[in-house]
Amino acid sequence: MTKQRQKNRIIICLLCLLVMLFSAVGLHPVYAEVEKSSGVLAELSKDPTFDAEAYPKIYGSYNANVIQIAESTGGKLVVYFYVPGIDTVTLTDISLSATMGDSVKWEMYPLELLEADGVFRKYIVKDFAVKSDAVRIYDISEVFRLYAPGVDDEMVGGTLNKKAIPIAKRYTAITTSTGQVVYACEQTEVITVTAMYAGFLRFGANVYGKESCDAHFVAFSTDRPMEKLMQADITYMTQSYSYSSVYTFNFWLLVSGRGDEQTQVTEKYGDKTKADRTISADETGTYTESGWFASSYSWDRIQTVAAFKAQCNLTEGATNAVDGMDWVLRFTETEYSTSTSSSGSTSSYTAASGTRVSDITILRLKFQTSGVTYNLGTVSDVVTGDLIPDNPAGVEPQDPDMTWWDRLLKWLKDNWYWILLAVIGIILLPVIITFFPTVLHGLLLLLKGLWWVISAPFKFVYRKIRGE
Repeated sequence: MTKQRQKNRIIICLLCLLVMLFSAVGLHPVYAEVEKSSGVLAELSKDPTFDAEAYPKIYGSYNANVIQIAESTGGKLVVYFYVPGIDTVTLTDISLSATMGDSVKWEMYPLELLEADGVFRKYIVKDFAVKSDAVRIYDISEVFRLYAPGVDDEMVGGTLNKKAIPIAKRYTAITTSTGQVVYACEQTEVITVTAMYAGFLRFGANVYGKESCDAHFVAFSTDRPMEKLMQADITYMTQSYSYSSVYTFNFWLLVSGRGDEQTQVTEKYGDKTKADRTISADETGTYTESGWFASSYSWDRIQTVAAFKAQCNLTEGATNAVDGMDWVLRFTETEYSTSTSSSGSTSSYTAASGTRVSDITILRLKFQTSGVTYNLGTVSDVVTGDLIPDNPAGVEPQDPDMTWWDRLLKWLKDNWYWILLAVIGIILLPVIITFFPTVLHGLLLLLKGLWWVISAPFKFVYRKIRGE
């Protein structure tokens, strides 16, 4: 049994004792009403230790903190916040775990504002149901607010969607033998993600028009040293998209000096779908190309930035973005396909489809430092990368350890059509050489006949003018 398990069991035992000795301890009930409210300030004031004067207005502040939680009679979880900036902060989501110990797992839940009174706000945690256990855990690592332009730093190579605010509080709800619910609170440890970069690498894109694979990753660094990263929880959104463009050559635009083309572009996006993923250091990702002499690639799900850069061919921009960061999570893969067609020399059609991965954040990190294992909730912003691959166009993002024979097969696979044309040319060369004089004589006679047909009318007119 680990020290953490022993500590957690001791905490649970003590809390159960508090349930039995409730009348003798200084825990106070908080009553939350969702359907019919008496007012956020009135509900907070039912706790005799609550002092409204301890929560002043701070104009221009973008911070927030949790004052208290409560469970409604309808099984909803309510969270009371102190928002000193009043109108400057819009809270959107909360990261909390309803378990502790080895089974701890933070999840991201949307918040819905129920009431506001000055610096005090009352939110309901959506998509969350209160359990029926006698002792219930609510470990809150962070809360999220909307990105504030001009206040928050802009993200290089992507978008900062939401800003994380640290909370680091664990609330315990206890149902006493009389049916009353009381709450205890303690501070917890969290780990803060200080820098993030989200992107993807595109495999199998060296031949235009075939299916490819987009391998998504997020690089990051933290405020605590991590000698060994063992596990991570990550959440993100997926969204299908399609792109098409029609190019049409227009002679009249050309002669009028307004260009030589008309291009019609169409973009379509599907609905966003939330995805949660736990990845471990012993996991690998793989991709195998289709077709003859197909190449296979594999990579560790969790890598140091140094190992990631050594394995992958990155663009200069991506290399600069991940420099100085510590770890990379390569968390999912999606399909990407392109096609093109043309109609004569005046128009062409190009189409592409794939999946956009957005709204990425890290919820938990399990790591070792100085021989001690930590399993902590994070304070991590929500970010989205762009739609530009982080490996150069036409260059595979990864150069796996291949023998000379593997490299030869890959070269044959990538250039088979040129090889086929060369073989056909070599086969036809003796035939062309044998019949070249005859073919050349025939072409000359054909050209001479065409010239006679074209020039005959002009010769006829010329003779008539001269009276011949």
